[in-house]
Amino acid sequence: MAEKTTAQAVSDTATSLATQAGQAASSAAATLSSTLSSATSTAKQVVTDTAAAITGDSEPGVQPDETPISPSDASHSLERALKGRPEKKDLVDRNILKDTNVAPALHAQQAALERSRLENALEHKLEARPRPSELVREGILKVPLCDNSEL
Repeated sequence: MAEKTTAQAVSDTATSLATQAGQAASSAAATLSSTLSSATSTAKQVVTDTAAAITGDSEPGVQPDETPISPSDASHSLERALKGRPEKKDLVDRNILKDTNVAPALHAQQAALERSRLENALEHKLEARPRPSELVREGILKVPLCDNSEL
């Protein structure tokens, strides 16, 4: 009797393993099918996009939204945008606009003048700097060991 139960247990285990293997195989097949379908779809899209790029056509899948906009919706949208618009002071604080009393037509000239003044000031400061040889003589800099020709 013990032999039958052992044989039956082995048979049940084999059946269970076969069922699990079948389920795993069908799950793997479904996953593979899904992946293959996705890859095929992506490949088709790439081919379509490449063909459109080569021929110069616009993308066939993208169409502009041509639904009409009612004038009241447009005016409400514009009003909301204008209400959320930052004040001039806020734009000046965030360095988007320059705080100046000059007419807008003269902004570029004012910026060029300011840059030239800064360049002149820096030039004078650079000319007033001591030479490296003077700094070595005064003991502020050490003499480099490699090349003294730059001093």
